[in-house]
Amino acid sequence: MRLFTRLLPALLFAASLPAVALPAPYSFDFKTEKKKLEANKTTTLERSVSNEKWCYTVTIQNQSFKDISGVDIKYIVYYKVEQEGSKVTKEKHQDGSATAAVLQNNGNFVFDTDPIQLVRSQLEGGFYYPNGGRVRARDSITGIWIRLYQGGTMIGEYADPPSLTTGKWDAQ
Repeated sequence: MRLFTRLLPALLFAASLPAVALPAPYSFDFKTEKKKLEANKTTTLERSVSNEKWCYTVTIQNQSFKDISGVDIKYIVYYKVEQEGSKVTKEKHQDGSATAAVLQNNGNFVFDTDPIQLVRSQLEGGFYYPNGGRVRARDSITGIWIRLYQGGTMIGEYADPPSLTTGKWDAQ
């Protein structure tokens, strides 16, 4: 009993200490770059319209000091759509996936996301909308959110900008 009364304060003290975080079993470095795949521009007297296809080139470097097999990559690309003649901007997203059979230790896995159609339009020759709507509309990519899974368990995550992770993950 005497030993227990001496150990009790030490046990209570140890229980009150904050938990020490163990190092993560996986470590990745992500690089993302927007890339224009194609563009078609048409111009008339009153309007010019450019239809463009864009994607992200994603590079994932495995810094885990071991090879990782069977990695499923899921991503969401966010973009905004502006409507010419309107003041409304819509936020949209497109999800996709890729698979890496093996992520080599200190090796890179590179893939392109599915292309997204973006439209840029502008009224020409001094034309305007009587309702005050925009005469220039430019769709644009606003970010990407990537998650890595192995056997259904998430092992890595990246977002550009980081504020995307405060939202809800909507990929299938």
